[in-house]
Order: sequence, then structure tokens, then C-alpha cells
Amino acid sequence: MLESLVAALLFVLGVLSLVTALARTTSYNNDAQFRSIASQEATRLLNEIFAAVTAGQATAPGVATALAGFNYQAAAPGVLPNCNFTGGQTAAALDPLLNAWVQRLTNPPTGTVAILPGMTAAMQQVVVGANNSVTVTLCWQGPKDAVPRQYVQTGYVNL
Repeated sequence: MLESLVAALLFVLGVLSLVTALARTTSYNNDAQFRSIASQEATRLLNEIFAAVTAGQATAPGVATALAGFNYQAAAPGVLPNCNFTGGQTAAALDPLLNAWVQRLTNPPTGTVAILPGMTAAMQQVVVGANNSVTVTLCWQGPKDAVPRQYVQTGYVNL
């Protein structure tokens, strides 16, 4: 009789361990999926900026000048607590390409799902730096995330 109770207890503990492992795996899979989407969106923006800037420029100084209009929330570069970026251009003053990107990320059409959960315009940043570098920071916060998650990617725009 005692052996049966111990066997049942061990079986229940095994099942609970499997359920816990499945829940963690699902969480890790969602995080990987969100990071993949963030990578795609950052790469997309960097490619669009590269195409827009280099299409009309024939000199390196011209590229640097053209890139200056792509700063967004760049007054305090770097990762701030809770990805709460401030400063820089407002959405209304943005280059149309950058404005469309911010709007697409943060204001999905009615009836569609947001690209990443919990994204706001204040949680995104584009910083143009030295040597024609462009750093894109995407932040999002899922319903179970205590703090926002982030993805940072840097690209260089050169002729």
C-alpha cells in the first residue's frame, strides 16, 4: 500500500515537472519570436534609411548631412530605465520614412495585432552617430514582463 502511494506521488511530481518545463519552453519560444520580429523591423528600417540616403547623395559629407534627419528620441542615447526615451524629434517632425515606420510599429490598423506587444512611440529610438552609424533600439513589454524587453541594432551608411 505504501509503495503505491509513493509511486503515485512520484508520478504526480513527474507530471508537474513536465507542465512546468512546457510553460518555460513556451515563454522562451515567445521571447525568441519577439526578438526575431524586432531584428527584422530594425533591419528593415536600416535598409530603408540606407536606400533613401544613398540614392540622392554622391559624397560622404552629403550622406552625413542626410542622415541627421533620421534621429528619433535621440536626446539621451542609450538604454534608459523602462526604455522611456525622450527628446529629439516628435513624430510630426520626422522624415516621412521614419514617421511611417514608427506609426506602423505603434499604431496597427484596426482589427490587426500589434507587431510587438506593448510598444509605444516613446519606447523606440533611432540615433545617428559618428562615422554614419545608425543605432535602432526597439522596446516592447509583454503582459507578463516586469520590465520592457529591448533589441538594439547598429548599421553603417556609407557610399
